[in-house]
Amino acid sequence: MSASLPPRSRRSLFRCGFSARAPAPSPCRRAPAPATRACPSVILTQPWEVVARLRMARAVAAVEGLAARKSVRQIAGDIHGADASAVIDWAPNSDRRAQVRQLVKKARLLMGGGYLELAAGERRQL
Repeated sequence: MSASLPPRSRRSLFRCGFSARAPAPSPCRRAPAPATRACPSVILTQPWEVVARLRMARAVAAVEGLAARKSVRQIAGDIHGADASAVIDWAPNSDRRAQVRQLVKKARLLMGGGYLELAAGERRQL
C-alpha cells in the first residue's frame, strides 16, 4: 500500500522507501551492508532511529489531516488505511485509538512550531 500523502510529501519524506502505513520500513535499494540501511541523505543504524522516522512520517500525515479539518477517526483511516479504520476497535480504551490520538497530539505540537526544533537538529520528546 502507498501512503495517502500528496506527491510532494511522498518525494520529500519517503525517498528511502518509508511508508506512513507500513509496519516496518523497507530497505533502500542502495544499502551497502545488511546491518545498515543507507540512502544518500540518511543512514539508519539503530532500531529506534527507524521507529522515530516512521512515527514522524505518521505525524506528518496527521498534520495534513488536521490541515484538511478531518476527524481523528478519518486521520486514522489515512494513516492505517480505510479498511483498517473500519474494523478498528474505536472504544475509549482502545490501543489503536490511543496511538492515533498521540500522533494527533504530536502533529499539533509540530504545527505550533515544533518542526523548527527538528530543522535545528535538536532532539526533544514530543
